[in-house]
Amino acid sequence: MFRPSTSPGWIRRALAGAVVFASLGLTWIVPARALETDQYISWGRPLADSTSALNAWFNLRLQEVLDESQRGGRIPTRWQIERRYAGKIRFWFILHPPELWACSSSLVARFPNTAAEEEQFRRTNVYHVHGPLDIGLWMPLAPTIVVNGVRIGTDKLSHFVSLGWQLYESYRHLVHHGVPPAQATLRALRGGFDGERYYLLGYRTSGILSLSDLESDYEGMLFYRDLCGGDDPVLERTGHGWRVRRPIDLARYVTPEWDESYEPQIFRPGRWKKVKPVLRQYCSWLDNPWLIAQRRRYARRDHLTVVEKLIEEYVAEGKLPPPGQFTLEAVCGRPLRSLDPAGQVSRRSGKTRTRPDETVPSRAERRLEARIIEESRHPLVRWAGLWRAGLAGPLGPSAAIGTMRGRFPSGTPCHLLCSFRGPYAEVAAGPGGMSLSFGYGRIWGDLTRRGHVVRHAYMGMGLRGTLLRTWNGLGGAPPGATYAGPEIEFSVAKLNLFLGGLRRLDGRHAGDWLVTWGLGFGF
Repeated sequence: MFRPSTSPGWIRRALAGAVVFASLGLTWIVPARALETDQYISWGRPLADSTSALNAWFNLRLQEVLDESQRGGRIPTRWQIERRYAGKIRFWFILHPPELWACSSSLVARFPNTAAEEEQFRRTNVYHVHGPLDIGLWMPLAPTIVVNGVRIGTDKLSHFVSLGWQLYESYRHLVHHGVPPAQATLRALRGGFDGERYYLLGYRTSGILSLSDLESDYEGMLFYRDLCGGDDPVLERTGHGWRVRRPIDLARYVTPEWDESYEPQIFRPGRWKKVKPVLRQYCSWLDNPWLIAQRRRYARRDHLTVVEKLIEEYVAEGKLPPPGQFTLEAVCGRPLRSLDPAGQVSRRSGKTRTRPDETVPSRAERRLEARIIEESRHPLVRWAGLWRAGLAGPLGPSAAIGTMRGRFPSGTPCHLLCSFRGPYAEVAAGPGGMSLSFGYGRIWGDLTRRGHVVRHAYMGMGLRGTLLRTWNGLGGAPPGATYAGPEIEFSVAKLNLFLGGLRRLDGRHAGDWLVTWGLGFGF
């Protein structure tokens, strides 16, 4: 039977725990953007093109879905295949599988990549001037990679698979209810724009409206449409099930507009005041042969996109400032670049960016798929230190240290961003008592230079069993009491939250329950 502590402090602790839990729930429910990125800082640095490696990753995930679908008795519908594939390549919040893989695999060239480059990146990126309560930048900045000859942030991969799926769901719903495809596309895109502009971590809160993000959202919608439909679908249905008609090729979707140093971003005044002085430091690059050559290559492939046309409409309606004023050319007093240097609207179709000679994965991509499988089969297993500090009930102001025996990606020392999981143990202490916990968790974060301690837990979740001993009755808990029970722990944007229900083991009040909670930093 549930017998709460008779102390009035129990009510306060329960309410505090409810607030923490509700705050976390709000974080889940409200749509959020992916990470910010900075392509300026990678200028002039050699980076190999990772299109083939990423194609291999996407095709490998697709083959896994097809293999799983053949184990059932009936052939899945188109919608079932699309949903299963989306579930394979996207996550429920911010950090999605292709971005995590691109940040940690040895098959993808990126900047920053080493611990020293990461430290430089943190100190000098275009967003490094910000206040301590700038929550949007508590998350890491996405590194730069090259896809289809374009320098992009890995965050665009998350937009591509996640926000692209949301746009596709909206598009599919509209078409199902009789809206013409072209009109459904624009309505879905307008809804996506409103999400980027008004929701959590969007333009209103982060002060950044990335046109490059919107471009990758839109191309992601086309990507999901092309999976089983469009002019040149990836899959086709046969009497024996679904089969690959042509391999996925990201070169169809990644355009120069994905490069945030090329496509103008729109800033709110407060953010622009901090970013503009940093951009001035790049004015000399406008005469650099490396950048001139890059801009020429981009311009030959650059047309007025559907997203850019939509932005022009919003600017004409007074809903947005003109994006041209935020370009490096404007900052440096140079003539502004046109959003349409080729002088024509892009005629996007399923066949515009195809490599016609490639109807099956190349031998090189087959070898890459084999290396991806090999990486996943042989993760590194090692110990990593954990830490947490904050306010907890009934411990009061407290600190915790622990260790995790985690499974880490084999291709990286995790100085940048990677996902790892495993059993962990923790000891926490404060004026109100001490606790010992054992559990299993997963962390999306990075490690210190020597790779022994979790430096930042950008996201994390864990389930643990806790043994608690109170000392002096702080916060209304009875002094000298022992409790045990389960706790659930989360970290979002370095902010740690936990909530638990512990049962008393000793004394004449044995069986009473205590709500534990905590709010702090770390994991």
